[in-house]
Amino acid sequence: MLAALAFRVSHKGIVVFGIFKKRESQADQAQKQIDDALKQMGASVLLITQSGKIVMVSDSLRNRPRDWLGGQALEVMISHPSLDPYFIYYENEDYYLRMASNGSRISIADFQKVQDAGTYRNTVSQTLCMYLILYLIRTQGKDIRHSQMSFSHNRIHTNVIAYVEKLGNWYPIQHGSEESDSATERKVAQVNRGAADITDVIAVHEPSPA
Repeated sequence: MLAALAFRVSHKGIVVFGIFKKRESQADQAQKQIDDALKQMGASVLLITQSGKIVMVSDSLRNRPRDWLGGQALEVMISHPSLDPYFIYYENEDYYLRMASNGSRISIADFQKVQDAGTYRNTVSQTLCMYLILYLIRTQGKDIRHSQMSFSHNRIHTNVIAYVEKLGNWYPIQHGSEESDSATERKVAQVNRGAADITDVIAVHEPSPA
């Protein structure tokens, strides 16, 4: 089993360069370290998708009412040179509220907060990439590490997590800031009645539009 994951960061994002085979207990320890790091950053993973399909749904999301809408979801795209990109959706209420309160006007006093937010986006995206790699190894026996993996952390107000009755699962519906408040419900309704495919309303090849 995998116990340790080694990473370095390039201008393109995260580059995985080391992964060491050790005992299962050490793999559990690696998972715990990643989980602890995400917890310290206030990040809670909700969903992982690839090619329009659900890869993972968190227990916390499964337990939510089916009429719940997750408008604070944050999107990170993990790119791979030989695979369709993975999309990870997570929550962090503090980060979301900070970004939402800034709006389009940033004062000098807010500049340090913006810099801190940039550092946060890089750090959380790197950790989520580690989370994805270890998750796929542990659940599918699939090792996707590659020297040219990279990430892209999207803006806020790009997606709303919603339950799609026809498909029996949760999906990250694209909902840009310029769309009406009812855009998510309208798109879910279109999928439910067969007027649209789920790949028409979620990210598949590139980040969701803001």
